[in-house]
Amino acid sequence: MTGTLVLREESMAVLRQDAGRRFLRRMVGELRRQFPDEAEGLRPAGVLAGLAQARSYGLSGSRDLFRYFCLLLLAGWDGQSEPQQPWLDGILRDSRMSTPAQRLEYAWKHLERQLRVAQENAAARRRFALGTASVR
Repeated sequence: MTGTLVLREESMAVLRQDAGRRFLRRMVGELRRQFPDEAEGLRPAGVLAGLAQARSYGLSGSRDLFRYFCLLLLAGWDGQSEPQQPWLDGILRDSRMSTPAQRLEYAWKHLERQLRVAQENAAARRRFALGTASVR
């Protein structure tokens, strides 16, 4: 006997399933560790829905998938339902950028701008509410 291992398709399916479950547990655990507030409601079923969506954008490596989920959480995804971010969908399907990784990087820059503007607007509203802007 030469020591060659032969696995039936059923055995391979079980191995893939087990690897998928481990990946989900690691992803959920790491997201909860990195973003405890945002990922409070995160569920494996939500990650599965997000994973299917990420793959539809061409994202595949664990680094890009993790970055995608971080982006979703910071953009307000509840971690339970299918992600619904129309602006993100538009960017991640934009064929003018040649790779999924480039589109993901652009989406991050877009989100950073959105968050910065939201902070600036909140600061302006606080100043206005505190009476530093007066109208006579």
